[in-house]
Amino acid sequence: IVFLMPPRLPKKLIPDRGSRGQYYRLFIEDIFQNIDIQRVLYLDADTLIMNKDIQRLETMSLQGKCLGVCLDPWSIRYRDALDLHKNSPIFNSGVMVIDVNLWKKEAIGKKVAQDINSHELFYQGDQGILNRVFENNIMVVSAQFNVLDIYFSMSYHDMMKYRKAVHFYDEYETNNCLTSPNIVHF
Repeated sequence: IVFLMPPRLPKKLIPDRGSRGQYYRLFIEDIFQNIDIQRVLYLDADTLIMNKDIQRLETMSLQGKCLGVCLDPWSIRYRDALDLHKNSPIFNSGVMVIDVNLWKKEAIGKKVAQDINSHELFYQGDQGILNRVFENNIMVVSAQFNVLDIYFSMSYHDMMKYRKAVHFYDEYETNNCLTSPNIVHF
C-alpha cells in the first residue's frame, strides 16, 4: 500500500456539490509526480463494479488520448454553462481511465491551472473543468463502464427528451448496457 498525499487546492475551488476532494483528480501530475505508473482507473465512491470485465480498461487502447471516459447525456444549454462548443461531447468524470504518463507529458496540470485562473464559477465541480481542458480530446469507451442511474429510472426516449442530450450514445448502446453493466454509477 502506498499512501498518497492530497494535492494543494486553489482556494477558489469551492464545490457546488460534494466535497473539495472531488477536485483531487485534477491534480494527477502532483499526486503521481514521484510514482512511475502508466495508467489509473479513477472511480467515484458511488460506483459499483458489477463484473471482472473492467479489466479491459487496463489494456484497452486510448488511441493517444489521456482519458478514456463515458458520455453524459446533456443539452446544448449545459454546454453553454460550461463554456463548451455546442457539439462537444460531455463526459462524466466519475469513471475515468487516465494515462498518467501522457497527462504529465502534455502538461495537463498547467492547462487545468489556466482553466481555473480564467473562471470564477465552477459548475459540476471538477467535471466542468475536465470537460473544458479535454474538449474534443477524449477516448469514448462503452457506456457499460459508467452506467448512470438515470438509465435505469427513465426510458431512452424520456431521458433524451428530458435532458435534450446532444452527442450521446445511441439507443441500442444505452439499452444494452442495462442488461450487462460493468460499472454502475449512482
